[in-house]
Amino acid sequence: MLEIRTLGGLSIRRDGAPVPTFASRKADALLVYLSYTRREHPREALADFLWDGNLAGDTLANLRTVISSLRRHCGSYITVGRHSVSIGDPARVWLDTVA
Repeated sequence: MLEIRTLGGLSIRRDGAPVPTFASRKADALLVYLSYTRREHPREALADFLWDGNLAGDTLANLRTVISSLRRHCGSYITVGRHSVSIGDPARVWLDTVA
């Protein structure tokens, strides 16, 4: 189970063990957003959401870096497709604001 606590500071645990801090606050934001919405999102929409106002090529490159970090730390809890990103199995992700 992936357990995400946002109230009182961000805390992420994967299968009971703390997840190392992500290199970017954007990675934190993306993980929480995907966990909260529990649906698939187009990469372009996520890039625009996280880097509003930047050039499209830069935002998609930045998004790839963030996604790579999420996959490294969260593994199968993140589903990454060619055109979209989502939480793998929402039933295996617990988010305090949803609970």
